[in-house]
Amino acid sequence: MICPVCKHELITSLAIACPSCSSSLVGFRLLDNLEEKYVEIVKNKVELEGMQVQQIKVLEHQLARKKKRNLLLWLLLLSLPLLYFFCAPKEPSNNMTPIIERNDSLEIYKAMLIEHEIEIKALNRQLKAIEGTMNVRELKYEVKEGDLLYDLGILFYNDTSAWYQIALDNKIYDVRGLPKGDTISIKYRD
Repeated sequence: MICPVCKHELITSLAIACPSCSSSLVGFRLLDNLEEKYVEIVKNKVELEGMQVQQIKVLEHQLARKKKRNLLLWLLLLSLPLLYFFCAPKEPSNNMTPIIERNDSLEIYKAMLIEHEIEIKALNRQLKAIEGTMNVRELKYEVKEGDLLYDLGILFYNDTSAWYQIALDNKIYDVRGLPKGDTISIKYRD
């Protein structure tokens, strides 16, 4: 440890006072411990946010697949009468089973379509419930010498591409370096 008062180096971790200037080191150690705990809490919150974002992406993907499947079922349902019109026998027939079979398959497709619509509604409710639990919080961070947006994205979001969101939130257009001492806001959801 280095004494913050006189900058004396190589102080042992068990020392309660600086051997050079006799200033108390207990308060500084407590501040260091608080800072470490705070960083750990922020990391845990960012990790939880990442898990929620992954859940949202999975639900959105499932929702898109269900919508696509519904669209295909609607197209199939609408094309069945045309298919019957073009493929129907030209001469009248006494046998009515093909018409009954076609009507049965039409009912099956309708039932499948209703089932998929119910699943889409359930996925929408899950998505809204997850998004409703996420509150946007803002953390102010003072830029230190050598800080890069890439490193801050990893530190706060545990994501290498999060630097882009930090730049957008703070209207930073020159990403080559951040001025030391500037305060930027880190937005996260919990």
